[in-house]
Amino acid sequence: FRSGLFFAKHVLIVEGPSERALISRLINEGKLSCSEGDVTVIDTLGKYNTHRFMSLLNAFGICYSVVIDDDGNKDEHKELNELINATASKEYTRSIVFIPGELEEILGISKTTPHRKPQHIMMLYEKGEIKKENLDNFYKVINESIEDVRG
Repeated sequence: FRSGLFFAKHVLIVEGPSERALISRLINEGKLSCSEGDVTVIDTLGKYNTHRFMSLLNAFGICYSVVIDDDGNKDEHKELNELINATASKEYTRSIVFIPGELEEILGISKTTPHRKPQHIMMLYEKGEIKKENLDNFYKVINESIEDVRG
């Protein structure tokens, strides 16, 4: 998946496989205001790598947006969030959106162990157990981050 960033019209950088799976599903279902060809969703295998992917995309001149948890700006996350903001390029960064808290909070779902998180989120989505209001809030965050990408 990550090699696709070199051929992308626009890259949406997310924190992990949970976000990538859910956003990709929403794009495929037409629930986000872009198509699969417009946006390539790339996860960074954790927030600690986000600035590295941003630097890579800046170096190659590839436009991108970032959607990532702010983790309440607690402990090292405050400094990490500042680093992500500082890595932004005026030319290539279209937006950086920090989800308040964590993904589970915006979706209004319970947490599970990290290695089961993607499956847990997708199971809840498939069963219709994520409230429409919470999904609408998530759609809004993603759509705003890719607003200028729509073709």
